[in-house]
Amino acid sequence: MDRFEQLFLAAISQGKEVGDWAASAWKTLAPQGYRLLKDSRVLETAEENRGELRALVR
Repeated sequence: MDRFEQLFLAAISQGKEVGDWAASAWKTLAPQGYRLLKDSRVLETAEENRGELRALVR
């Protein structure tokens, strides 16, 4: 299980709905300075990162 799957599983265990999993994961990742990659580009904004996390939920 990768890091994102673990964060999504944590959201499930907290009773969060599918639509909230990405935001929940981002709340953990953002303070750590983590940024996702898409097409070999670092996603800089919170919205871009949450969007990519939402794509991973699907």
